[in-house]
Amino acid sequence: MHVNSMVTAVFRFSNQEGRVIELHNEILDKDPNSYVWWGWWKKEHEPRRDDALAQLRGLLRTQGIVQVAFVNRKDEEYYRAEVDEVNFRTGGERSHAPDERCPSLYRDRDPGCPAWLRVRRIDRITADQYSAQFGDVPTGDPTFYEVRRENGKLLAYPLSTWNMKSVDAPGDTILHLSDLHFGLSHGFDQMEGRPADTISRARLLDRVQEAVDLARSSVGVVVVSGDLVSQSTTDDFFVAEDFLSELLSVLGLTREHLVVVPGNHDFKTLDALASMPTMDYKHERAFRNFMKVFLDWKGPEIERLHHFRLASNEHVVFGALNSARLRGHETKEYGYVGRHRYAEMFDFMNSSLERGHIAARRIAVLHHHVLPVQELEVPRDGIPISLTVDSAELFGELQERGFDAILHGHQHRPFYFRGGRSVFRTPTDIALPTRSVMVIGNGASGAGGDALVPDFPFNCLGLHRFAGPDLQLGWFYFGPTMRPAQLAAWEVPWETAHI
Repeated sequence: MHVNSMVTAVFRFSNQEGRVIELHNEILDKDPNSYVWWGWWKKEHEPRRDDALAQLRGLLRTQGIVQVAFVNRKDEEYYRAEVDEVNFRTGGERSHAPDERCPSLYRDRDPGCPAWLRVRRIDRITADQYSAQFGDVPTGDPTFYEVRRENGKLLAYPLSTWNMKSVDAPGDTILHLSDLHFGLSHGFDQMEGRPADTISRARLLDRVQEAVDLARSSVGVVVVSGDLVSQSTTDDFFVAEDFLSELLSVLGLTREHLVVVPGNHDFKTLDALASMPTMDYKHERAFRNFMKVFLDWKGPEIERLHHFRLASNEHVVFGALNSARLRGHETKEYGYVGRHRYAEMFDFMNSSLERGHIAARRIAVLHHHVLPVQELEVPRDGIPISLTVDSAELFGELQERGFDAILHGHQHRPFYFRGGRSVFRTPTDIALPTRSVMVIGNGASGAGGDALVPDFPFNCLGLHRFAGPDLQLGWFYFGPTMRPAQLAAWEVPWETAHI
């Protein structure tokens, strides 16, 4: 394999904080012979890229001007920019713009940027023009990619870190937990020095173990669909880590058998909206640190694939999604996933299964609900419905990619739905559903006090067993002073054969 060094670079951006391209072009339009500074909005968890920036600087020294790409994946906007200087400090230190020729939106705003590009021109280009000059649009989490030519093909590095290696699970049941709310809103006894907000008689672990024993379940996979903690503090995540470690040990599982997605309480969302969160994404720090240390996460993507072979020899793939993604003040209480964050990942999943001739069930996991859960949903001031705002698109995409079910939490109320939705293939072509998808919502598993909803003032967990052509659904409700009891037990058929 012959690998060449960097030939150009791609920088990702979003318009969450403002119309970024327009703001830069306003400065360029005042004097076409001048320049504007473009800052690299590096996420806090991204690694330093001193070597790549040095390579870009080397290209500028030999070529004078380098054409780079600016990409907004969510809105499918592609731009080509002419750059003649890159300004950065070795070590990743951030700084404000080198001079006044930068949009006031972020010119002097903390924490600054670790690199600045001096841009002479920005032009909108088509997707085909982008592909011809820069290769495939990068699908990962980073905001800066170096483009290399490898065996005649343009590749954007770093590459995505998706993995479809299967893990053997010792059981055939999914233990579904959600909304544990360790910290101030937790309803059970916690570690010494951190009392819960209710008088408790038992630890949550005791109640979970009692429910598993009552159901006579052999758990193979544990799914936690968000809101592990109450306030996204390091201390709260330490408690969550202790609980999950002991739970896995009791069940005879390892951390490889755990699927976790973030909820809105796992990020410092409200604090972040007081500033410009997409400049560094530091509001995700506590959750990412927890996942990196506890689950030994490799790579920056929160969206992950988890492939298991159950004790029954049946394969199941969980697509873990982040619905707690910030979009703005107006929708801060709502869920949002973003097709650009999962479409390529699920295509990779399906192609991997096809190459391996593996028949597998596909289950998506996210925190926010994708359908109304309450019988009557009425938005109130400060208390929105908080549905996933792109749930219709997500539902259609999962349908098209052969998903069987969606697991979620968030509303603290167990929920089940089965159905499909029509999909617009073009503005004049609407297609019937290709399959039904089950939506399986869980109540809060560890909340207490006011965090519980009036019409379901209990905690809840799901124990869902793979049983050949059927999925045996089971929910158990319980509380700090109440042992688990069965809420529902249904045997529902997988509507379609394995794909």
